[in-house]
Amino acid sequence: IASSGDGAPAQAAEMRKDAGSKDADGARQSQGQQRRGFSEPWYVRSGSARLQRRIETVSMPFMKSKMTLQTEHAQSIFERANKLWEEAMITLSVTMRNFKPEDQCLVVDAEADRILEECVKRLETEQKRLVTLAESNGIDIDGDFQIEYTLPRTYEANITSPRETRFHKMIRDFDSFCMLMDALWMMKLVTDRARAVTFYQIKRTILITCGR
Repeated sequence: IASSGDGAPAQAAEMRKDAGSKDADGARQSQGQQRRGFSEPWYVRSGSARLQRRIETVSMPFMKSKMTLQTEHAQSIFERANKLWEEAMITLSVTMRNFKPEDQCLVVDAEADRILEECVKRLETEQKRLVTLAESNGIDIDGDFQIEYTLPRTYEANITSPRETRFHKMIRDFDSFCMLMDALWMMKLVTDRARAVTFYQIKRTILITCGR
């Protein structure tokens, strides 16, 4: 008993050490989850602040854009990704050329276009797959169904670079894809699981594209 009592302080210290280690591991895991959840790292926030200062002090061209999105999936993607994409594209199109040679800028431009094109092609492939499914079941996707939504939302945005126009078109195409998916799901041609997994995968692809 005496031996057990003498070892109690050391045991308590060891437990506190383990607890502290677990807290540190949890913090690192939380940071990792935030990164995987597309939270903004410090350098993105710093770049955003510089861009905002530029917008406030320099007269920059822009075009107003308005679009109505029917589905919650397209709405959530636009709300999460539009600002990030806007800042990244204006940095590529305008800011980068103030401090990088043009040959390097062209390399970055080409890579940005390639990444966006990969995402667009993925969406087009999934759209064609659904059209094929509908046609193989004798469904005219332009006339055999009318699907409506309870809470469509209209968004207004200022387009400050050409690539933003492509991004907005991709979001509208994604909204149309979601509507087709919902229609085929209502007709029992798509299972609950297939619908949920497909939405998740494409949304993840779009978010990763914006984060890159």
